[in-house]
Amino acid sequence: MPVEPLDTSQHDREAFKCGVEEVDRYFQAVARQAAQRHVAQTYVLTPPPPREEPCEVIGYYTLAQHSYRDSEMDATTARALKVKGLAAIPMILLGQLGVSKAHHGKGVGTALLQDALRRSLRVALTIGAVAVVTDPINDDAGTFYKKRGFNVLIAGEPRLIVTTRNLARYNPDIVNRFKNQSQPVEITFGSQQFLA
Repeated sequence: MPVEPLDTSQHDREAFKCGVEEVDRYFQAVARQAAQRHVAQTYVLTPPPPREEPCEVIGYYTLAQHSYRDSEMDATTARALKVKGLAAIPMILLGQLGVSKAHHGKGVGTALLQDALRRSLRVALTIGAVAVVTDPINDDAGTFYKKRGFNVLIAGEPRLIVTTRNLARYNPDIVNRFKNQSQPVEITFGSQQFLA
């Protein structure tokens, strides 16, 4: 089934209900505006074509750029990530992840998380990010992420982390594809006009 960027003309936001009010409210009221403002991008899992429009949303997740200040991270974690002394530490935030009630218990959440992490790895390889972080909305969500490779970032805080190094280890196909890109990109300069 396709995972694609949220398009309010194609995807039924109002009907989506995952059972957690805050996750539903974000998808229904905030996700579109966040994407339009380039603050965060929401990706949705939908039934395969042919389908009615607006179509059912089976589940969704949101990704955003994030960074830590060096002073916000404990020294042990900073050393482990090899970022001690950086003014800003680039990361990717997995902000929301929700699955429609009608699809609970079918492995949709795991599939969405895998897609989010593979997409994050491609971004990290392209522009740099040392990890993906997330803030579980409740204990059940925290358990879900921990069972799938996330660890506590700072003791006593709910934020969880999975390093880009681990994502690369478990997704060598993405790393190899990135390393073996053989198509050179042509650029022009001089009198060429650029959009800004």
